[in-house]
Amino acid sequence: TILFFQDVLWMIVLTVGLFILYKKPAGFDYVYIDSTDQKLKKNNKPVNHQAGVLANTLKPYFERTSDSAFIAYNDQPPGCNAEKKYGHSKGVVMMDTTNVVWLLHSTPNFPEGDESNNFFPPSGKTYAQIFMCVTLPSTKSANIGKAVFLIKQPSWFQFLVLCSGKVCSYHAFAKAYRFLSGLLAQSVLRVGPFL
Repeated sequence: TILFFQDVLWMIVLTVGLFILYKKPAGFDYVYIDSTDQKLKKNNKPVNHQAGVLANTLKPYFERTSDSAFIAYNDQPPGCNAEKKYGHSKGVVMMDTTNVVWLLHSTPNFPEGDESNNFFPPSGKTYAQIFMCVTLPSTKSANIGKAVFLIKQPSWFQFLVLCSGKVCSYHAFAKAYRFLSGLLAQSVLRVGPFL
């Protein structure tokens, strides 16, 4: 058994299959929904807490065992400004031989550090942020790799449908700054039946 899967909180992330987290503006409070429960929940820990849902989701990123791999991408990485020539996309992909966890989000400079006590940037406090995490079989890692590679495309695109357990119809897409209005005019994301 891979070491990081022995942690109970990480197992919760894997059994959920999908969660969507909304961080409220002007602070670190958030609400979330997951595929095991159709109710919107409020958490008693702030989004930047080292024992919170994001820190636990990022556990393989922090621990970096020899049995796991990760890719972190962000059009606004720590210490840099956004470049409009790249797709406006942010995420972290973590995988082992069994599962791949894909955390898509809207937070610039995230994850800021590779330590569980310093991963959420102070700049993330001001605006609302969204996080969507899906757990998929590792056989989907090549498809996710294609999505990450194609983020530099000059316009938005939709090319991939993924399934997470019983929930299907995740359409992977990315957009470039100059095509934002065209993207917003389209219906590009269909989330499974639990929403």
